[in-house]
This record gives sequence, structure tokens and C-alpha cells, in this order.
Amino acid sequence: MGNGETWVRLLEELKKFNVNQRVFIVDEDDEIGDEQMWATIVAIDNNGFTAMHGAASRGANEIVKFLFSKGAKLDVMSKASVIPTNVDNEPPLEVPGQTPIDAALDADPPRLSTVALIRTLMGEDPTTPMRAPSKKR
Repeated sequence: MGNGETWVRLLEELKKFNVNQRVFIVDEDDEIGDEQMWATIVAIDNNGFTAMHGAASRGANEIVKFLFSKGAKLDVMSKASVIPTNVDNEPPLEVPGQTPIDAALDADPPRLSTVALIRTLMGEDPTTPMRAPSKKR
């Protein structure tokens, strides 16, 4: 897949996931400048999700590799959030922030090949058991 094709596929995947509010709409014939590409790769939505979170959640391994090759971080953490409950006397549900690995694991179905890829890109052995997340997460 050429750089232009990867870029168009990236944008299509991000639009499906709606992770990035600043995604640029382009056609295959459009010229994509490095500055415009970088702005999209590092852009973060209001919840702290990045393009890497979106690609990991969808199991888009080629896009994960592409984003990583362009400098996207693999360990970026989204913001924690609070979800109100509908049951009387129940406290709101506190949802911790997520890394791209968390996004891949929380997907339905879990994107295990994406988790292995991200761990490999981070220099980890994907066959070793993962540690449980810390309480800060």
C-alpha cells in the first residue's frame, strides 16, 4: 500500500471511529502535506483519544504501523471520564483513561493481533503475559 493509499484509508477508518474531530476530508487525488498529516496524527479529541486509539480499537494494524512510522505515540493515555447511571442511589461510573492497547482489548471482539503488534512496536515480547493495569489507569 502506497503512502497516499494508506493516508486515504487512515482517514476512512478515523471517520468510522469518530476519534478525531479534526480529520481532513481528502480524495485520493489530493496532495497531502506533511504538516496536514502531522496535525491529524497528533490531534486529540475532547476525551483525549488519538488516531492511534481509533486504529487500535478497529484492529487496523497497517494504520497502527503507519501512524507509528510517522511519530504517533503508542502509550498515550486518554482522559478518565464519568458516566452517570440511570439507577437511583447508584454513584456515577468512573471510567479510567485508556492507552491504545486498552482500546484494542476493549473492542468487540478484542483486537489481539493489534495488541501483539503494539507490544512489538514498543519493544516488548508479545508472548509474555501482560501486567494488570495500575490503579492510576
